[in-house]
Amino acid sequence: MKDDDVQMFMRETVNIIQHMSIDIVKLQSMMYNLLIDIDKMDRVSCHSCGEEIMRPLLPNIPVEDMCPMCGSDLFGKSQTSFEDWDNGVVSDESE
Repeated sequence: MKDDDVQMFMRETVNIIQHMSIDIVKLQSMMYNLLIDIDKMDRVSCHSCGEEIMRPLLPNIPVEDMCPMCGSDLFGKSQTSFEDWDNGVVSDESE
């Protein structure tokens, strides 16, 4: 293979990937808008970082209370193990 062939192959590959990612963004936008339209989307602002988190409310999909952006509890409810210890809460390590 010549260098020109390799360069043309690389350009075409990048072009295809860009078109695919545009389609994925469109599909994601349609899905989120559909879920919002049928009231199956929960919007929560993170207590720590302020980022708006959109959570689908669908059967068999667990609703996470952890912020995917900063990793803290969305509602600021989680306690550290020291706070649990101070409040007399003991967890079993075998769980």
